[in-house]
Amino acid sequence: MRVDADGATTPAEREFLARLARALGLDAAAAQAYTRQADAVASVPLAGPALDGAIVAAVPANPDELDRMILNYAILNGALELLPQSLASMAIIPLQMKMVYRVGKAHGYELDRGHIATCSRRLASA
Repeated sequence: MRVDADGATTPAEREFLARLARALGLDAAAAQAYTRQADAVASVPLAGPALDGAIVAAVPANPDELDRMILNYAILNGALELLPQSLASMAIIPLQMKMVYRVGKAHGYELDRGHIATCSRRLASA
């Protein structure tokens, strides 16, 4: 079975998540709410006129600023680990992906949807 990480969850992914929630003993309504929230986040465009220049401007210009940015992400993600696991994951993974995007951008790499999907899968399996 092939599962595409772009966009909202597929029927196969929804079935897998439902089975996983049952196996973990999670409340079905809460698990479905998380899936709906994730679908809403996944449906937001990655780029658009409102963001043009905003992301580039947010990329640190020198190595010291980049190191400070990475340290700040590490501190924030460490603090988020205090949340319940499912909430922590929902907060930490997007922040890690944003940090990877910004580090790549600072080094001249433009990440597209495929790169972000690969990063997301690797972070989720870590």
